[in-house]
Amino acid sequence: MDTVLSLLISDGIIAFGVWVVAGTIAAGWPLAWTLMGLLTVIVGLISLYGSVREAKNVNFLTAPLPLSPSPPLGQ
Repeated sequence: MDTVLSLLISDGIIAFGVWVVAGTIAAGWPLAWTLMGLLTVIVGLISLYGSVREAKNVNFLTAPLPLSPSPPLGQ
């Protein structure tokens, strides 16, 4: 759940930055606003990279091994 949330937040940051850049270019606003949008996209990409890198180190389908063997059933 934490991994999915982290990826979605990173995607949201990137989408917001792209929206700002597209809006400023379409409206013809000053270059400073476009650069602020690009900075947001860069921060989102760095966040996405960290989230994906962290997700690669997680074993989703494995259960932890028991510390000691359990006695056979029926004893």
